[in-house]
Amino acid sequence: MNLWLHQPQNPQVAKYVDCYWFLQRTAEMEGSQYPKLNPDPCAHLLITPKAQAYHYHSAELTLQGKGTHWLYPHSATYQMDHTDQMEHEEPFKLLGVKFHPGALYAFALQAAQPECNQTEVADLSEWLGITSADESLLLAMANSDPKGCYQLLEQFLLPLCQTTTPDRHFELVQQALPYLGERLSGVELKGDKSLAEIPISQLGDHLHCSQRTLERSFLRATGITLKQCQSMNKLDALLTSLYQLDANDIDWTDVAHEFGFSDQPHLIRYLKSHIGATPKQYAKQRDLVVDVYGGVESI
Repeated sequence: MNLWLHQPQNPQVAKYVDCYWFLQRTAEMEGSQYPKLNPDPCAHLLITPKAQAYHYHSAELTLQGKGTHWLYPHSATYQMDHTDQMEHEEPFKLLGVKFHPGALYAFALQAAQPECNQTEVADLSEWLGITSADESLLLAMANSDPKGCYQLLEQFLLPLCQTTTPDRHFELVQQALPYLGERLSGVELKGDKSLAEIPISQLGDHLHCSQRTLERSFLRATGITLKQCQSMNKLDALLTSLYQLDANDIDWTDVAHEFGFSDQPHLIRYLKSHIGATPKQYAKQRDLVVDVYGGVESI
């Protein structure tokens, strides 16, 4: 298995892009071929081989196709399916660009309110000038020359980021995100950082706008609500914390307290509703993407 992650180097790109990442899985790799992808408020551009199939399943829908595609923000946990690629004994490759919430709105890539819970074929030739040959080159470099790969990706993205003029809706979203648990490089909280825990209902006053204006701008630019974004980030932080612990070392009462649950039963219901497993079931299965592929540190 080969995997890496890197943050943008150019501050103009970093305003819109959270990170670049790469994952390659071979047929002989152990672990579930159906890893679960927890809810995410961010859109991902996924560059893949043309013939590589993708499958995302949830209780409500199935998303599938082939080749390079967008994975838009999703409120449900998706179960991925890698069996098709493994049956052909081809490595499963994903070269990803993770965008900050609201970035696609700022780029004016979608005419209406941003899509959620959907995938879409990504035509990079018109948007970024990336040809099919460029995609193949990027995938080859991702495996052999990670630094060269993400630097080339950044070269393709830079002109777009330089010419994008964000409006007040996008700017307001970026001000709100750190208070919802989103980590944005170069973004400082206004006032005391303990205010990151202020109730969503008071966030408008803290950002010097009406709550109604904030909620409308956030939904318009991201396609999700403030509460949905906060819940997704909270779940991600919880799962990342659990990943770092052995099953025998997890004290669920302490975990419940650390992440703001009144008691353990509330934590049980929360995990059951979001990832379809109780804490004990999850500790035994360890079938989320972070468990199957491991935590990825920046390179």
